Amino acid sequence: MKPRILNLVYQALLIFTLTQQIYWPQEYKYMHLAVLVVRMLLTEMYQQDYRAFKMDYWFAPLIAITTIVSIIEKSAGIQLSMIYLVSLMAATYLLLRMIGNVIHDSKQPDVAEKMVPKHVEVLEKGRKFIFTIFYLMYATILVSMTYTFYVIIQLLIS
Repeated sequence: MKPRILNLVYQALLIFTLTQQIYWPQEYKYMHLAVLVVRMLLTEMYQQDYRAFKMDYWFAPLIAITTIVSIIEKSAGIQLSMIYLVSLMAATYLLLRMIGNVIHDSKQPDVAEKMVPKHVEVLEKGRKFIFTIFYLMYATILVSMTYTFYVIIQLLIS
């Protein structure tokens, strides 16, 4: 996927998801919106040519599925929580991998080639602080993925 098209896809998904949250709010609140926003923030760290990951081919449709499922649940009154949660968990897993890629790329000697100058500048000022933020993001996403898995198990048991 070309980076400019990727940006347009994510901007359209953001508008679509915000609209869904306003008119057809999801029972599990804003989880898929938060996952999308974090991905968009990660995109902004990279130079234009390096913004697209192979995982985006799966990530964007998964976010679209969670949004569409939320609309169908609210408008048709059909219970589709399992589809929502499985799609959310898959998107969260891909986001974990993307954060891992950002951490890996930020540690490389050619970081200035892939990352935007502002990110490189911040890295040079405080590596420990930035990597602490990255690892806290990673841990938070991991906890949310674990919680999503827990909710799936609860739905299967009940």
